[in-house]
Amino acid sequence: MLCPPPCLLFIYYAISTLPYACETWSLYSRDIKRLESFQQRKLRQLLNTRWEMRLSNNEILKRARLPSVEATILQHRLRWAGYVVRMGPSRLPRIMLYGELNEGTRPHGRPKLWYKDQLKCSLKQAGINIQSWEHLANDRAAWRRKIRDGVESFETARKQQDEDRQKRRHEKQNQPHSPPLYQGWAKFLDGGPH
Repeated sequence: MLCPPPCLLFIYYAISTLPYACETWSLYSRDIKRLESFQQRKLRQLLNTRWEMRLSNNEILKRARLPSVEATILQHRLRWAGYVVRMGPSRLPRIMLYGELNEGTRPHGRPKLWYKDQLKCSLKQAGINIQSWEHLANDRAAWRRKIRDGVESFETARKQQDEDRQKRRHEKQNQPHSPPLYQGWAKFLDGGPH
């Protein structure tokens, strides 16, 4: 099924503005789930699908010919990191990427995610070596190919993981359920106290 014209408008306007400046966001999994749910809700409205059709999120993305929000953010983040690495050493974004705080204290508890943490996670998700990514990013064409291949492999793995999770859930639902035994009767059957 081809993507209808309203869906194309959504792709060009909403999807292009949804991840605006996402390359600098520090996202937690709950934030990504919210963005994914917004994308799914809007795509389902535009594709005229109802919950009775029981279409998976992957099927909706396939019909709209779109990657997941997480893959889009991954791509944007890696492109931006490559751009910053190729900047001159006096440029502010590069200084911020490689800068460290000299003083100050951190609050108690788990530290908040920083951009460097998110970048390391993104590099791992795309299968890019954390030690040599800066050298690779200096060659723009090779870096873009590596990003494209990494995002494609990430998206394939994500789809497979979703399908496996859905398959396990269906298998669990189709297993016969035995009624739970009342443990109180065991005392009486074994000659316990009456």
